[in-house]
Amino acid sequence: MEEMHNSVDISAHPAETHSSNGEYVVSHIDEAVSSGWIVVYYQPIVRTLSNKICGMEALARWNDPERGMLPPIDFIGPLEDAQLIWKLDLCVIRQAVMQIAERSSRGVAEIPVSVNLSRMDFLCCDIFHEIETFVQTYNVPRRMLHIEVTESIMTSDHNAVLQALDHFRDAGYELWMDDFGSGYSTLNLLKDYTFDLLKLDMVFLRSDTARSRDIIASVIDMDKKIGIRTLAEGVETKEQAEFLKKSGCEKMQGYYFGKPQPFDEMLKKCVSRGMSIESPGEKVCYDAVGRVNFRTDIPLCIVEARPDRARFLFMNDPALQQISKDGYSDVDELEKTINDLRNPASLEFYKAAKYAVISWHAGEVSLAFHGQERLLRYRPLGRYQDVKIFSVNIYARTSGEEFSAKSRMLMNLLYFCRYIYSIDLDRRKL
Repeated sequence: MEEMHNSVDISAHPAETHSSNGEYVVSHIDEAVSSGWIVVYYQPIVRTLSNKICGMEALARWNDPERGMLPPIDFIGPLEDAQLIWKLDLCVIRQAVMQIAERSSRGVAEIPVSVNLSRMDFLCCDIFHEIETFVQTYNVPRRMLHIEVTESIMTSDHNAVLQALDHFRDAGYELWMDDFGSGYSTLNLLKDYTFDLLKLDMVFLRSDTARSRDIIASVIDMDKKIGIRTLAEGVETKEQAEFLKKSGCEKMQGYYFGKPQPFDEMLKKCVSRGMSIESPGEKVCYDAVGRVNFRTDIPLCIVEARPDRARFLFMNDPALQQISKDGYSDVDELEKTINDLRNPASLEFYKAAKYAVISWHAGEVSLAFHGQERLLRYRPLGRYQDVKIFSVNIYARTSGEEFSAKSRMLMNLLYFCRYIYSIDLDRRKL
């Protein structure tokens, strides 16, 4: 659901103007739908780790020939009160499905779209049947349309809503809970029903305290444990985005990435900022990465391995502290070292990565960084095309421990030899 600040400032519109517009939209909703006054704006949803566009949210605007562009606050409330909001919602969903179909017909990159359902959609029409009709008419995959509902919908006419949502889930649609945490029964809903994704409103961070950050990070941890993905909406600053990345939040949305705009304008602006569109293969891969708990006291890295280069997508604070102790000024310097195949530690790292790619098994390798021995335990998470992504935990020897003489000798010899074989003469083993 669109953040409140995406609507215009209420103070800029006198109360009588809202009342007048409310009466007007109620009496003109059918004409607005049939005449094309209802237009859809889109706001990008961004994958936190890759900074790629992984979806859009479809949002309604009313472009009236007499009154101009009406803000959502002028028509959503009045239509809900008049139990006519379902007509607006169906108009928006139909346009969103048509947009997906149009891009598919041109063979351009897929972008899933999320749509908001209101309580009246479940009471005044067969919303599942209506959406299914759109999807089948325009031949759109159901995975491309995500269904958003709020807690207030779930707590009213509970059985009817759950029955309709079950139909959506069984048919293959993703179900998202919007405005998570804004009500009183949210945890009960999670106990009784499973969603694919929860949307967190960053209103929690408007007071930006340690307590508010702990609440958001704890919710993200909980989501991972129960197998639900998390999207933070209302992200407005770089600092908020960085905090969410450290907390393991998978997706973000808000003015920091782009305000709601017509589709082509929005996409053009995102591309101008260097943002590309996530592929279906990347989605599967990053969904798997999203299950990793980033908030751990063990140094953790998320590493992207390509045939010619490794890149760190993420390092938690303990990992950053560890590489600083090992003499690296920042992640870029460590990345440069890892990709320098003249370095023996890099050769060992790449041999371990190659083994993991072939076997797709977890493993470990000991490396020397600036004279210190580090144990890296790695686990493959996902892959697409020629890209593989791993989680890597870094373990250091306890204080005062030294390399064994054999380990030090082998590490030194690696500067001159690509492969070293150790032969045990007593046991006659290689």
